[in-house]
Amino acid sequence: MPSLRLFLIVLSIALWCGLLTFHWRKALWEWFDNRFIREDPVREKARPTSRDQA
Repeated sequence: MPSLRLFLIVLSIALWCGLLTFHWRKALWEWFDNRFIREDPVREKARPTSRDQA
């Protein structure tokens, strides 16, 4: 029976991870897109304003 209990624990963890990923998929994709695919546009816009203020 320990194998059945372990299987249920792993299954519940997998379901929770899937549910959270599905719920936050837009925010996760935007973070992934900004982090790995292209530069952060907010960072590029913030640089000229800091130079203008200085």
